[in-house]
Parts: sequence; structure tokens; C-alpha cells
Amino acid sequence: LYSSAASDVYKRQISDIKTDRFVMNYSVFSHAQGAITTTGTSKVVMFDFKTGAKAPITEPLLSALLKYAQDES
Repeated sequence: LYSSAASDVYKRQISDIKTDRFVMNYSVFSHAQGAITTTGTSKVVMFDFKTGAKAPITEPLLSALLKYAQDES
């Protein structure tokens, strides 16, 4: 979890895990406003800068994503 004096990542959800990408949904809670102030969705695509092409998710990252997604349930 990200945290600062002003805000915390309130909730994250990992979904739609593919061989080269996954989706992360998140909400940010503002302590100053006492409410969720930001929500977002990110599609994270793996990229190999050496080849200039998409790359598969590494096994360690895939294992961590699957564990996190399972722990959310």
C-alpha cells in the first residue's frame, strides 16, 4: 500500500491477467477530505526495451499477481 501524510491507496484490484499484461483498479483516500478522491484503472503491459516489443510477464511477477488476486477474493 502507498501511504503519505495526505493520502493512502485505499483499495487495489488486479484482474484480467494475460501473458503480457494485467489490469489494476485502484482508489485513493484523502485524509484531508475524509473521502475517496481518486479512482483509476491502469492496463500494465510488459515491454522489452532491448527489442522494442511487448514481452511476457515473468514467472516471479505472474506468481505474485496471481497470489495477490487470490488474496483479494
